[in-house]
Amino acid sequence: MAAVTSDSVGRIILFSAAGLFLLCMSLNLLFGPTTLCYLQTAVQMEFLPSIRRLRKARKILNLIRPLIKSAQGELAPEEIARRFSGMPGMPAQAAPQPGVTEAPPVIDPVPPAADAGADVPNVPPRIVS
Repeated sequence: MAAVTSDSVGRIILFSAAGLFLLCMSLNLLFGPTTLCYLQTAVQMEFLPSIRRLRKARKILNLIRPLIKSAQGELAPEEIARRFSGMPGMPAQAAPQPGVTEAPPVIDPVPPAADAGADVPNVPPRIVS
């Protein structure tokens, strides 16, 4: 409303508020993208609230990466692939055969039993594969 009127006090208040929001937005863009940082160990996951900007998170990760490698060791990419391919519970990647598709199961309602009576409305379906 203040921008439509010729009231100079209203304009000053409106432009001051707009300038404050513009300053906050400019500072946020200047500091860079934000992020959430968690440190995951074998037993827990800890949120690190002091690391809020991506640039700072990358700097800290570059500092602690050699310490992690010295404490835990490092696996070669071939070793990682070998360990994941031999894991139990992981299905083997079989090549799909062309022209062979698996038919979905057909739901066939089960007719009510003769001795149960004809007025049984809630008969569960029977799945035929």
